[in-house]
Amino acid sequence: MSLDLNKLENKLDEALSNETSETLNKFLKDKRMTNNKQQTAVDWFDSKIKQLEFWVETRQITWKEYHKEKDKLFEQAKTMHKKEIEDAELRGKEIIIIKHTEHGGGQQ
Repeated sequence: MSLDLNKLENKLDEALSNETSETLNKFLKDKRMTNNKQQTAVDWFDSKIKQLEFWVETRQITWKEYHKEKDKLFEQAKTMHKKEIEDAELRGKEIIIIKHTEHGGGQQ
């Protein structure tokens, strides 16, 4: 499947026809502020593992329970990380759209 850049450009121009550079910049700024506050999947997983290790050390759970829970947490972290990647790709596309509109939709 190939990407028709002219068709994409026309759709972007149409979608952004009512936007201004101010509204687009505000949107990106708001997104950045939201994303900066989020904990990454790796950080989340690390904190959960440390919590599980503490529970094992204090005999609140067994090693068997630890491993079972760790596997569940790992699957959750993988899902979270996939979403982070998708969000990063979306942010990249948003930046391209803004740059595209700042330069007159590709017209010189």
